Formats: sequence, structure tokens, C-alpha cells
Amino acid sequence: MNSTQLLALTYLLPAGLLVTATLPVTVNRVLHHRRVSFETVLGALCAYVLIGLLFAFVYLAVNELRDEPFFVQPGLHTQGEFLYFSFVALTTLGFGDLSPSVGLPQALTVLEALIGSIFLVTLVARLVTLWVRQDEADERRR
Repeated sequence: MNSTQLLALTYLLPAGLLVTATLPVTVNRVLHHRRVSFETVLGALCAYVLIGLLFAFVYLAVNELRDEPFFVQPGLHTQGEFLYFSFVALTTLGFGDLSPSVGLPQALTVLEALIGSIFLVTLVARLVTLWVRQDEADERRR
């Protein structure tokens, strides 16, 4: 590992740890809400964004630690491109302008797409269930 790689990982480590520590706390808070509020929806959105950030940091770290580049497309790629790619994978849009190279980058991309899909399905179902129960409870009180 050369000094540039070490510096890049030193820069990524605190941000990655912060995102990693914040994500479970945010998801836990959202899941334990009894009523759907603006805070609940913002918490869910925040958790989704944190997942995208976490994978962007992982992609950057993999790019720095491997001898081969993360992306198949040649040239230098900015941090913004890793962030962009992460959210394209998380939302399963798949524009195709950036592609992960064979091996670990492809596996991580598939994992992010699966987590993004499962997260949306699970969290939206939870919020809808809470909302329906909330409406039913309000109707009984009337």
C-alpha cells in the first residue's frame, strides 16, 4: 500500500464509520415509531441515503485497495462518480454509463441493489401498515 492509498483510506475511515454507526440508529428509530409522521418519513429517507453513502465509501475503499480499478471504464474516476454509481445501483436504475469490474465490485453492486430493493419494500410496507392502523385508530375515536 502506497502513501496515496493510505491517505485515501484515512480520509474515508471516519466518514465510513460515522455512516455505519448512524444507519442502525436511524433505522431503529423509524421502526419503533407508533405513528407515521413527517419525522418518520424523513428518517426512512435518511436511512436510504445513508445506505447509498455507505456503499459509495466501500466502493472507494475497494478501488484504493485493489490493484485493478473498480470500474471497467478506463480513466480516473472522481468521488462523485462513486457516489453517483452507488445511488444508481441502490435504486436499481442501471444507466450503464459506469460498470463495476468483474469480481468483488460486481458482487458489492449486486448486494447494494438487493439491499436497496428489500429496504424499500420492507420500510414502505411498515410505514403503510402504521398509517392504516393510525387511520383506523382515528376512526374509532370519532
